[in-house]
Amino acid sequence: MRLRTTVIIVCLVIILFSILVGVASAGIKTDKQIKIESVINSAKPLMGERQFTLLNRKVLDRKFYIVSVDLDTDDNLFVLDLMQKKIFKFDKAGAFQKIIESPVFVEPEILLVDYCNRMLVRDKKNLHVFSREGAYQKAIKFPFYLGEFAVTKKDLILISSEVLASGELRRQVSVYDFTGKQVRKIFEQSDNVPQGANTSLQFHPKLIVRHNKKMAVIAYTANYKLYLIDENGDIKAVIKKEESPQPLSGDDLKQIKEAKVPVWIPKFKPLFYDLFIDGEGNIYVEKWTEGDPRKDRYFDVFDSNGKFIYKINKLPAELLLSVQKDKMITAIPMKGSPYLQVSFIQYSLGE
Repeated sequence: MRLRTTVIIVCLVIILFSILVGVASAGIKTDKQIKIESVINSAKPLMGERQFTLLNRKVLDRKFYIVSVDLDTDDNLFVLDLMQKKIFKFDKAGAFQKIIESPVFVEPEILLVDYCNRMLVRDKKNLHVFSREGAYQKAIKFPFYLGEFAVTKKDLILISSEVLASGELRRQVSVYDFTGKQVRKIFEQSDNVPQGANTSLQFHPKLIVRHNKKMAVIAYTANYKLYLIDENGDIKAVIKKEESPQPLSGDDLKQIKEAKVPVWIPKFKPLFYDLFIDGEGNIYVEKWTEGDPRKDRYFDVFDSNGKFIYKINKLPAELLLSVQKDKMITAIPMKGSPYLQVSFIQYSLGE
């Protein structure tokens, strides 16, 4: 009798577990459901620390109100100027090539050059698509304001968005096709935030979507997890790294005190500030520094397979727009002017 009762109980437990798993599987993917090909928990890089060494710098002889830059497959540089509502093209040596513009631009803020050198520009609720020659093709329209985005080699678009309602800030990334039709949601993060509070100060966590021509990465800076996205718009791996959370600094608390509107006060700083992907798929995670996060830069660098390869110490304190394996594109503030100048920096990393 006891044996029969035990068997019944075990069967009920198995059935209940199957139901719970089914419910979980119907929602957003969790780490346990994702096939993790690369997990990094070590605090030590495989190749130690690398020191940044400046080789040379070239400053373009133009002033821009820069909001976004990107490179095509031939290393031509495209600079999006929000104030002029124009895209400026330069070759890899920094020589000016041409201007790309369109009367459809209202508030163009993010420029992306995809795997086949099409240009996509985020403009409020639209993605404007240009050919590789700069001819306007179409607008992909959405019913919401767009965040950051990326394009896969199968013409799928990853788009981030956020909604603050009823004290909940919900951020998500979904996959869309080139008609604007939603295919699926792949990431979501929710935080309790006072209605109407400022959520965009430097100590607030943010949702990041970055790309190169082969892959994309999604990250929420409150957690040191990098979600690697394949050409099908699926999460193929998660890079994890253990970090101790840091409390808000005196400068952060000063910003809160001086703010004219209510401010969302998170318990801790984000675990990193920003990230970049170079043409080879190496991922550069920009770390916080003591005091001003733009004074010096420190990076954790992972390869395209998720291996933690090295750290970079003390990069230059300028507005960083792009990081490549041996070249960075930065912006230099112009004194007394809202404009910026683009700077090419060639660098090497010592052994």
